[in-house]
Amino acid sequence: MKRLCLISLAAATTLAACASADPQAEPAGPSTEGDGVYSGPAILLSGDTASLDKLIEHLADAMGRAEIELGAGDPTITSSVSVLPPPGGPLEGRNVSTPEIFNLSLRDGVCYASRVSKCEEIELADVTCVPPPDRD
Repeated sequence: MKRLCLISLAAATTLAACASADPQAEPAGPSTEGDGVYSGPAILLSGDTASLDKLIEHLADAMGRAEIELGAGDPTITSSVSVLPPPGGPLEGRNVSTPEIFNLSLRDGVCYASRVSKCEEIELADVTCVPPPDRD
C-alpha cells in the first residue's frame, strides 16, 4: 500500500511540474511572432527513409535505447509520434508497458520533439518539419 501511495505521489508531482504554467495565460497554440516565424505543432516534411531514420535515431537517443519502433500513425500527417515499448522477454508474462508519446513542434525554424511523459524537449537536428496544413 505504501508503494502505491509513493507511486501516486511521484506521478502527481510530475504532472504538477509539467502543468506549472500561468493559469491566466492564453492557451498555447500556433503563432507567428513579430518576424513572421511560425511556432507551433509540426509534421515531417517528407516520409522518406532518410527522414524517418533521423527521427528514429533522435528518439532512440532520447529514450536511451539502441533501437525503437514507431507506433501507428504517420508523422507526415500528424504531429504526435508514438514509440512502442520494447518487446517482452520469453519469461515475461503479460506486458503492460505503454507507448511513449512525442509531440513534434516547430520553433524559430527548428524542429523539436517533446516527450509527454517526462516534460522534456529534444532538438531534431537534420530533420525538416513544417506546419501542418490548415484543417478548415
